[in-house]
Amino acid sequence: MTNIQLIIVILLTLLRIETYSQKAHFNYETDLCSCEGIFDSTKYTRTQLQNTHNYLWNSPNIHTSATATKLDKVKELSIEKLNIECNKRLQELHSLDFINTKFWTQVKTDRIREIESTCLLRQFTILAWENPDTLLSYNVVDSTCFFYRNALINGGQEMINAWLYLNELMKSKNADPERVQRNDERFNSKNKFDIARLELLTFGWWNNANHLIFHLSETGEFESEFKNLFIKVKCECDEP
Repeated sequence: MTNIQLIIVILLTLLRIETYSQKAHFNYETDLCSCEGIFDSTKYTRTQLQNTHNYLWNSPNIHTSATATKLDKVKELSIEKLNIECNKRLQELHSLDFINTKFWTQVKTDRIREIESTCLLRQFTILAWENPDTLLSYNVVDSTCFFYRNALINGGQEMINAWLYLNELMKSKNADPERVQRNDERFNSKNKFDIARLELLTFGWWNNANHLIFHLSETGEFESEFKNLFIKVKCECDEP
């Protein structure tokens, strides 16, 4: 073998090694599958893939509640705890390194919008437990929100009437209307105004207002776009 041939062999060997070194493995989970993908490490990093999977495709919910279903749970609602969680989630989205394709960049923008909308509604709802007129400054509302908001602010018999209406509405939609009917004795309770505020805020105001804010709906496109980041993907799936 001549020197030139030897050099060519060495160069080809190095090229093969370099090509191989560009391929890396990444494991991830879907609802039903455990997957292993091979990706080009010159295009993406494992950190970008992990962050995109954990925070864009499968974004954690905001867990701090703004509502209660029992009066003794109202005191556990915390605007401070909510703000800490919301700031943490937004900081993650603004600071972490993600896949920067057009699709995932848009998902990041939508996730930020989703969290901001969710946190704002929860903030106003928590504040409304003590100061219902706070809801006047919240703008993502419709006529149903106006109805519950005004009843909460005006209080007295108007709040009781709205509560009676809500109770009838819940009975008409509930699979077990007798269970709701059994609660009618609360209308004569000495705590009826507190119970009315609780139910109007939780089942009236919150349930309706939450439907109006922006929620990012996950579609099959999320999974297919994530798969497209890999050279090859192999999955083992459970039966649905």
